[in-house]
Amino acid sequence: MRSFAPNGLARAAVRFKPAAFAGTFVALMMAALIVSACGILLETGLRASVPAERYAKAPVVVAADQYARLVTGSGDSRSESTVLLPDTARVDIALADRAARAPGAEAAVPDFTFPVRRDDGALTGHGWGSHAFTGATLTSGAAPRTGEVVLDAAAARAAKAGVGDTVALDTATGRADFRVSGLAKAGSGDMAEGPTAWFADAQSPAFAGHPGKADAIAVLARDGADTEALAAGVKKALTGSGAIVLGTAIAAATLTPMMRGLTGEDPYIPPLVYGAFAAAATGLALLAVALPARAALRDRKG
Repeated sequence: MRSFAPNGLARAAVRFKPAAFAGTFVALMMAALIVSACGILLETGLRASVPAERYAKAPVVVAADQYARLVTGSGDSRSESTVLLPDTARVDIALADRAARAPGAEAAVPDFTFPVRRDDGALTGHGWGSHAFTGATLTSGAAPRTGEVVLDAAAARAAKAGVGDTVALDTATGRADFRVSGLAKAGSGDMAEGPTAWFADAQSPAFAGHPGKADAIAVLARDGADTEALAAGVKKALTGSGAIVLGTAIAAATLTPMMRGLTGEDPYIPPLVYGAFAAAATGLALLAVALPARAALRDRKG
């Protein structure tokens, strides 16, 4: 069996070209770090998904543009830059009436989601109108009116309250007593939110801390209405409003996982971009290894 003896190339590189050896070592280490990080991001991106949950049953959703746009120059030198807004932009509630008049629209429901506190417990608050597209249903009692609230089973159990009882809740307007008008079962659009409370739609914007604004507007279609035609009709009805009309519930109105990225902070970057970074880093690493080795072999032969 032929034995392989060390040729001393690595030792010679360290002895006679320490700078090249150190540079190669650092380049390889950094390349390994970049490839590992990109690999983790690529794997996470491939497995991650943003399903349509809250607006899955709404064929058309109206949302606000989540970017500030700045146009500079004109003609051939015209350019537009976009900056992600630091907070979620909201739409005017008044747009619901205009959207509801679009051909094929059954109703347009403003949606509100906001935090609610009860002593040491936290609840998720909504306007009762959202039950039309989330699937929430009353199990007892009636829909909430001004000064009333509907609780799900978890919230009612934590508050030890039933229909007709009074609970003290903290919202953006402060602490107030609410009469429990009913109990409800959360729908598919509410299932991931924990204890939930529904309030009268007229009071929900104030409780959310944004009077006159809604997180989004869900447009429901009449039986047999074409979704694409409905989206086009709503878009025409809202011309000049600055709102974005989404013909599918999967888009930006969940409201921001895809807009702000999977972390909730940055714009979404497709997984293949991470793969491209990893491939580029691998190529640079191979180049960093090949060039010093080739130079060392040339010097040795010479």
